[in-house]
Amino acid sequence: IATLDSRTSPVCREMDGKVFDRVDAKAGVTMPPFHCYCRTTTAPYIEGITDDDDSTRAARDPDTGKTVQVPGKMNYADWKAVYVDKSKTLEEWQKKEGSPLSKLQGSIDSVSLKTCSKDDIVSIGKAVCDHFNLKEKIGDKEYLKSVFSNFREMDGNIQSKDFAKGSALINKKMLGEAFSYYPKAWADYLRNSGRQIYTKKVRRGFFCSGAVKPSGKYYEYNFDDFRDKYVSIHMSGDRRTTPYHEIGHMVEFFNPNALRISKEFIKARTQGEKAVPLRDLFPSSGYGRQEVTKPDDFISPYIGKEYDDATEVLSMGLEQIFEPTDMLKRVGWADGHYERKYATIKEDKEYLYLIIGLILKA
Repeated sequence: IATLDSRTSPVCREMDGKVFDRVDAKAGVTMPPFHCYCRTTTAPYIEGITDDDDSTRAARDPDTGKTVQVPGKMNYADWKAVYVDKSKTLEEWQKKEGSPLSKLQGSIDSVSLKTCSKDDIVSIGKAVCDHFNLKEKIGDKEYLKSVFSNFREMDGNIQSKDFAKGSALINKKMLGEAFSYYPKAWADYLRNSGRQIYTKKVRRGFFCSGAVKPSGKYYEYNFDDFRDKYVSIHMSGDRRTTPYHEIGHMVEFFNPNALRISKEFIKARTQGEKAVPLRDLFPSSGYGRQEVTKPDDFISPYIGKEYDDATEVLSMGLEQIFEPTDMLKRVGWADGHYERKYATIKEDKEYLYLIIGLILKA
């Protein structure tokens, strides 16, 4: 519970009204103090009582400075919108508060990416997927964007200044389009880091920290601070799935909790499995011997590919939602020829829900 007045810090404003299990209590993360002179406290949450429609909470009247009572369900953002900014009336807030959409928003807001599990992410992803029937809207980028904009700011507007000098024009255009359908926060990761995207045309796309040559083997040593002022997203300029895929790697690079959730998902799904070379699963594929995976029953064994500080979870999921294609799931020898089995993300509900949840929270 944060104090409802203008002196409350941005950190505490964000935490106001959030509910955590006691076992997850950690000062500075899920409970106060969040900073010096913190004016936030905790209170027990009892379902059906704490969230009673008739409950109230104290707030500072921004005009008189006196203490007044406001609806108990109001969090800081709601209070500020109604009583400070006056961007909406109390009646408008009350109408929205009782809507299924507002309840979905509450469920999403109650999940903190810093402390949640992959099951929490799957849960909110399922709720939004079911409410908007997203399973039948896979690939409809405008519809997906409109749905996600109910819960966070979308349209990550990438500009020319966000690209390094010498970047390929077609790649810049494709990346700009992909970012426009993604959360604004994902573009902000790049800008807040002070980095630019370096993108050149290559046969097989990849993401890498720093400005690296298209071969991926060497840095662009003529760039100032080539390690820390750039990320490389090299692409062929032909495959429409690639920008949606590689931005997923960028998000995991900048957001360690998104990476943690992805790794938790892989670990849970591949318990007891041994890693196998991708080239053994897909003969004549061109994979290197060092490229190994735990295939589980993923729609593509590539999702389980092993890295130290990355995964293919978010990247593969994003391309399957925004630019869906049939994924090669299995190759087997039968009757003198190879038989190929294909799948889509619709066939793996847990994975679909996880990716939607990460779009909402990462």
